[in-house]
Amino acid sequence: MNNVWEVPEPLSTCEVQLDDDTITILRRHGNPAGPRLVLSHGNGLASDLYYPFWSLLAEDFDLIIFDLRNHGWNTVGPRANHNVPTLVRDHLCIFEAIDQHYGNKPKTGIFHSASALITLLSLTTMADLGPSDQSNHFSTMILFDPPLCKPGNSQIEFDEAAEYAAEVTRRRGYLFQTEEDFSELLSFLPGFSRLVPGVRELMARTTLRKAADGQGFELRCPRDYEAQIVDYMRSFSAQIFRSFRIRPTHSDHRYGLPISRRAGHLCLLATARSRRECRQRRNPGFRHRALGPALSRRHSAERRLPFWRLR
Repeated sequence: MNNVWEVPEPLSTCEVQLDDDTITILRRHGNPAGPRLVLSHGNGLASDLYYPFWSLLAEDFDLIIFDLRNHGWNTVGPRANHNVPTLVRDHLCIFEAIDQHYGNKPKTGIFHSASALITLLSLTTMADLGPSDQSNHFSTMILFDPPLCKPGNSQIEFDEAAEYAAEVTRRRGYLFQTEEDFSELLSFLPGFSRLVPGVRELMARTTLRKAADGQGFELRCPRDYEAQIVDYMRSFSAQIFRSFRIRPTHSDHRYGLPISRRAGHLCLLATARSRRECRQRRNPGFRHRALGPALSRRHSAERRLPFWRLR
């Protein structure tokens, strides 16, 4: 059961220098002749953790995946540089590097949570920080669970929930004797109760690394780094509503976002959580619901994607 999800070796890798202290590693999977998809992950997670999702696309698509700085395959750099503006600059650098290294062809971006918000913010800064060549922009973007908040009363509730999530993250366990200890702990958390078999073990392998002193395992993204991003995201989530005209499409939980013709088409998908669930922010599993569409059984009935297994 522990090896039900084994991430294959990438077809190729490419190191992208983000700054003097930081390198991120692009990985290519799938079918290089197919349409190109670019994927990244949520805060504190790793792109390899989403293998149960993106493995379904490997036969037909050219997959380029990467981890945010201080996550996944990447080494840990200075915490002072671990913030949303820096991550936006990283994204712009990575998008340019993808075209330079793997060739220029239309790209569809698929991003979850923190990387979804960062991608949206990159649209507002491309003119000043990134290349102006249209080839570096996405033809289409699909964003799962971007942490957006409409300005007003809802922002107060959002801020309270984010503040609590950051507080809990700073107190979470970060050292484990074995990967099995970590996956066993996840089994007791409500937010992980509906994961498909093997995903908890996959999370242990993709979000932990051997501790620096050789004694056990530690989080690849340190807990203070993860909490710091939660703090920063509060400041930027409402900005998206001011920068773009967001309008509801099918329900209160799904939005269509008209963006510039140069950037192409964009679809925002939010998990169909009830308002009651969202208000239960003091539930110990609250922050773990960010795993959302990539890993949960419950969501399969709503999205009809073949990866999810129903009871």
